Amino acid sequence: MKATTLLLTALTVASICSTARAQFADGPRVRLAPLFETPLRDTSVCRGGGAWFLTGTSPRDPSDRSDRSDFQNNDGVFLWRSADGAKWEPIGQVWSIAKQGSAWQKEYRVNPDDPEGPLVRAMTSPEIHYARDTCWITYSMNAQGTGLLKSKTGKPEGPYEDLGRFTAQGTDASLFVDEGDSAYWLVGQGWLAKLKPDWTGLAEEPRLLRCAPFPSNPVGAHTMASTHAPRYLGMAGAHLFKANGKYWLTAAAVRDRIGVGCWDTFVAGSDALEGPYSEPQLMIPHGGPTTVFQGLDNAWMATFSGRDRRAVFRDRPAIVPLVFDAAVLYGRSTCGAFPRKRFDVVTEFGPWDKVQKVQPYHIRDLQFSFAPDGYAYLTGSGCDPAFNNRIMLYRSKDMRNWEIVDVQFDYLKQVPGATPEDFEIRFGEKRNKKGLQQYYMDSEVYYLAGTFHLFTTLYGTKSGGREPAGGAMWLRSTTGQPEGPYEYVTRARSQSSVFVDGDKTYLFANGGLSPFDPKGHSLEGPGVRLQTTMGTGFTKGDVATNLLKIHGKYVVFGTGWCGGTYGENYRVDGTYDWVYWQSDTLEGPYDMPRRAYAMPHGGHSCPPLQGPDGRWYGLFFGNESTGPWPNYPGVLVFDVRLDPDDTIRIELKDELP
Repeated sequence: MKATTLLLTALTVASICSTARAQFADGPRVRLAPLFETPLRDTSVCRGGGAWFLTGTSPRDPSDRSDRSDFQNNDGVFLWRSADGAKWEPIGQVWSIAKQGSAWQKEYRVNPDDPEGPLVRAMTSPEIHYARDTCWITYSMNAQGTGLLKSKTGKPEGPYEDLGRFTAQGTDASLFVDEGDSAYWLVGQGWLAKLKPDWTGLAEEPRLLRCAPFPSNPVGAHTMASTHAPRYLGMAGAHLFKANGKYWLTAAAVRDRIGVGCWDTFVAGSDALEGPYSEPQLMIPHGGPTTVFQGLDNAWMATFSGRDRRAVFRDRPAIVPLVFDAAVLYGRSTCGAFPRKRFDVVTEFGPWDKVQKVQPYHIRDLQFSFAPDGYAYLTGSGCDPAFNNRIMLYRSKDMRNWEIVDVQFDYLKQVPGATPEDFEIRFGEKRNKKGLQQYYMDSEVYYLAGTFHLFTTLYGTKSGGREPAGGAMWLRSTTGQPEGPYEYVTRARSQSSVFVDGDKTYLFANGGLSPFDPKGHSLEGPGVRLQTTMGTGFTKGDVATNLLKIHGKYVVFGTGWCGGTYGENYRVDGTYDWVYWQSDTLEGPYDMPRRAYAMPHGGHSCPPLQGPDGRWYGLFFGNESTGPWPNYPGVLVFDVRLDPDDTIRIELKDELP
């Protein structure tokens, strides 16, 4: 309860945009905790009569705390009450299908979760509302029709009367009361209809509230045609509230962020109830269907229950603090203020509330390897002024404490054709300080044949003027020491990585595999290009690949932008992950196992490596808007195994190095 109390206490303090952005980058993070351990889905909270009331979809057996709880069978609705939003006491069951249900409630129906299985009966996604001096509970019967309960006494414990079936189809019924006491029924994806004055049924035919489509992909010629872009907000769980002079529509939708079906909460705003509503914005990662209400000091809060396996927990009630924030995050050019989860609150499974930055510098495109001296060496793209004209390299003996290695490399003496003018364009005071040409990018470090090797790239300026000497290069330490000095060996392929298979060594670059002699002075021909069983590339929406042999399997790793569909800007509210493919032979073809999105937020990274302590380590840097921070290096721990189905499984563990 300590974590939950902390969250609710923090809700009493008004948050401003600058504070939220600072928390996203630098502040402490807090893991969202359940309000209590009773299984519950579709959590709903309302405030009324000086207290808060909570309900949701109850399972058949509330004592079953496993992930196998049956939420398509129950006997009605249960309520909880809180005087402060932190401590919740059960009111108990307020409606029993068996004892109080009407004929239509008592019918058994097809199971939405298992259509070919036994018939089911449950009141699903109930919402509690307080209006007209009494309590109301909207409900669905297994997502196949909706209805409304009204307290006869005005008290939350009832007794209640059933006002009947309001819609013969639909799920996730919700009630919205506008100014002037006008009331509306909201169902499913966002079907809205005005209620009769006495709230005994619908006064009109429902119509779908529409929003602008998700942003089209600004990269390339393909954009989304209107016929390919459904203009509804989500798939289910629509809810309306009014704040800051706007109407806000929320709904849940499944997106393949971090490579799994994340049951996320989206929001869109409008100046008018009927819309049109703005383009969707990610409001709560893993939030699913939500309700929004005001807590202590009238701070805005939203409910959470966790429906997907990457959620911080599953099927438990929780409350998330909201901020109205206009911070422009990855993939968007502009952004008006909208309600979203506070940045420091963690709603995703993993050690995200406690993981620490390796160093407080903007570093991305990470890679590390172990060397015989007992150190792990970490490098990447040092996109920070601290690494102007400096190859970024760190080392650690425990994967927790990292020290910088002062790499010695003389650009003017080593890079072929480099001139003082080139140096000034790249690194001098008059350089384009917003560009990347001043940094050594996509660096990788390896210990091979008795010395250290670096593969790195100096990007072009893209200014239209003189391009200074640079490009991809292979560097080799002349002393056998990690600091060098390093000599320029030859021009390399961009984003090269090294793969050692027994007594053979290869260079692997974006799917191309070629022999590599670390003692030589040139790179061999292109070799062979590895293929997937689906005929696709190894990456999704980006480049960079690595190759590793794990438990006897050859595994190709690649970057993957996850969270969008073809033609959509997958970088908007998507995740930059590290995906993998496996084969029994080096030549392939390579097949993507189910759940092969192993390293969430890893982006352009490297394979997990087994350390001297037997644990498997990997890296991430958060090049998107849902990680714990943007573009700082962090170390994660993974479970890497070969399952009985002969499939490599790589899954994040909730622990620190």
